[in-house]
Amino acid sequence: MAVSDLSLVRHLIQATESGQEPLRWRCRGPCEFRAQLNGVRLSLAHMQSREGSRLCLCLSDGSERTRIEEPRNEALFGTRYRGEEERLLAESLQLLMELVAGRCASKKARSWDLRDSVRDSLFNRILFGKP
Repeated sequence: MAVSDLSLVRHLIQATESGQEPLRWRCRGPCEFRAQLNGVRLSLAHMQSREGSRLCLCLSDGSERTRIEEPRNEALFGTRYRGEEERLLAESLQLLMELVAGRCASKKARSWDLRDSVRDSLFNRILFGKP
């Protein structure tokens, strides 16, 4: 039984929302995120083309590779896809990107907060002899 693109993306949304331990997204650039799950490398990024920017989820185990691309918007203004399945896939990929970007942003903010508290502690020990 083949698994649809939409089912896989929805599974990744659930795993990202729940903060499942084996799935940890990492920021690789301004809009590129990577993770690994059950031996499969995941890469979520914006793909540029003449038609504009679309989301692309790449899956790889080292020897094999495939990708799921955001369906092309058929409308000049607003959104229109060729069918309901394409609309749901586009919305799901967009939601996954929002969740992943949000998770990575909160991790980055926490790391800066931790860095600042360590820095303050060390400065206080040097300047005032207080731990």
